[in-house]
Amino acid sequence: MPGERIAVRVSPGGSRSQWMGRMADGRLKVRIGAPPEEGRANRELLRFVAESLGVGQRAVRLVSGAATRDKVLECDVSPELLRRLEEPPARVPSRARGKAKRERNPSQ
Repeated sequence: MPGERIAVRVSPGGSRSQWMGRMADGRLKVRIGAPPEEGRANRELLRFVAESLGVGQRAVRLVSGAATRDKVLECDVSPELLRRLEEPPARVPSRARGKAKRERNPSQ
């Protein structure tokens, strides 16, 4: 049974891996916290997508784009589970996170 396919645009070499939203053409944009050397960014992408979906790493494969920023992944998941990636969690700026933490605990 073939898996569900998703198209992604990867920005490697970030400080951490995170979803950046959806591009105008429908591809998901993701920042990867690994350099594009010796396949490190590809391995981190597969690990990050599997973790985001809550599945094992073997359930996510790189179908095309090993040497480019535009990649196609195949995921052995249901279409419903794949929709988790449709609306990635909102990014909260680091300053806002710290402020919210202080507001909850005024003793700090």
